[in-house]
Amino acid sequence: MAVVLLSAWSAPALAETTDEARAGARAAAYAGVEAFEAGRWSEAVDYFTRAESIIHSPMHLAYIGRARAQLGELVSARETLLKVLREEAHNDVAREAQAAARAELEALEPRLPMLTIQVQGAEDQAFEVSVDGKSLPPVLVGIPTPTDPGERTILVTSTNARAERTVRLAEGARETVVLELRPTSEGAEAGSVEVVSVSPLTSDTSGISGLRVGSYVALGVGVVGLGAGTFFALRANSKNDDASRLCEDHTGTRSCAGLPSNDPLARRVAALDDDSSQARTISTIGFIAGGVGVAAGVTLFVLSLNESKEQPVARRVTPVLAHNYVGLSGTF
Repeated sequence: MAVVLLSAWSAPALAETTDEARAGARAAAYAGVEAFEAGRWSEAVDYFTRAESIIHSPMHLAYIGRARAQLGELVSARETLLKVLREEAHNDVAREAQAAARAELEALEPRLPMLTIQVQGAEDQAFEVSVDGKSLPPVLVGIPTPTDPGERTILVTSTNARAERTVRLAEGARETVVLELRPTSEGAEAGSVEVVSVSPLTSDTSGISGLRVGSYVALGVGVVGLGAGTFFALRANSKNDDASRLCEDHTGTRSCAGLPSNDPLARRVAALDDDSSQARTISTIGFIAGGVGVAAGVTLFVLSLNESKEQPVARRVTPVLAHNYVGLSGTF
């Protein structure tokens, strides 16, 4: 396998590096193979990363992805292996790297946890979400997102409120975590963190009613869903346009249907079509979730207007956002 690595570097990179640099990259690759075969995964990632920084090789990336998978860094491993599959296989070395990456991905996908984060109490205020200190795009709130297994700390902050929760994700888990933003108490020490639970919203006979709270939560979910749907719809159209332009540049038409499946252009167009299809699926889910959320929010808000005329009762409202279901459950 080490000999294969030496022949996998790309010609443009070789032309821009010195003999000394190429020799150093080769030595780093050999050391990476030895570390990988000995089960020293962190060392293997380090050696192959150094070699890759000098000369690109899909085999370097294949080893990095496989080693990261062994370290439990499943999200990074998956993205690295996907890069290998998206490259054009110009020679046997590249094809061997893709075969290794494809086999690793098949074993990795069932291990990858999916984490869904829901935020309550935000209403009309802007908020930020981070997982282990890394920012999560707001459009992904409420959507199952690939996450590394292990202990994950989720933090939600706004102008005057914050919430934090630590969860432990097992491999292959499908978890939903609900965090409620609560105003920071005046007497709380600066920088203090409130740890909240995933219990449903329950209101008593004082203050804002459960129906009103439920309407705000549902409307918030609806706005996020519609935003996510719009974002991914634009992304799907962009990928589709890229594929059409690529075909038009090479064949004179906006379709590559006549090309054989093993043609490099056909594979690139197929990859763009796959990305477009995935984005369109997420967009559809976002629009459905947004529509249901807005409809439920408006319905609960109207019901809450008449609540003050009735005997006050305890209300229990829980937003539900699953893979193929969006709605509210509880006692209204």
